[in-house]
Amino acid sequence: CMSCFVWMMKKRRSGKMNEIKFRAWLLHEQEMCSVALLDIRDRKAFIVRKDGCEGWRIFSEINLQQYTGEYERNSRQMCQGDVVQYSGSNGWDTFEIIFENGCFITRCITSPGNYNNEPLSLNSLDFKDHWEIIGNRYQNPELLKGYNDENK
Repeated sequence: CMSCFVWMMKKRRSGKMNEIKFRAWLLHEQEMCSVALLDIRDRKAFIVRKDGCEGWRIFSEINLQQYTGEYERNSRQMCQGDVVQYSGSNGWDTFEIIFENGCFITRCITSPGNYNNEPLSLNSLDFKDHWEIIGNRYQNPELLKGYNDENK
């Protein structure tokens, strides 16, 4: 079908090619899965679960999260919704990766005052050596507790 797209296409950013990938949080099952296909017209995704089960899910049953094109210090792909720690000159700070105004940014959870309460672009910081994924907003909501309590 014309509206089905295999997200193995490449996008050009910073002179390198990155895969456009998604993962999905299944709302009912509370499980993270990979996404093999998206059908934009019919608003559904073909998901593959860890147990090998696969099938179509409509967008209202899942939360899609896009891969940022970046890797953290343990070579894991960073995705929208991940909670990451950054080791900088002020020690360790915790951030959530979000997609806002057409780009991926990080929003500080632990000490937003260190960053003037401003989100930081993923491109503005050194990744490989300083970032580490510690969870994500769906499987580890407790990591966002302080931030969510202050920003309701």
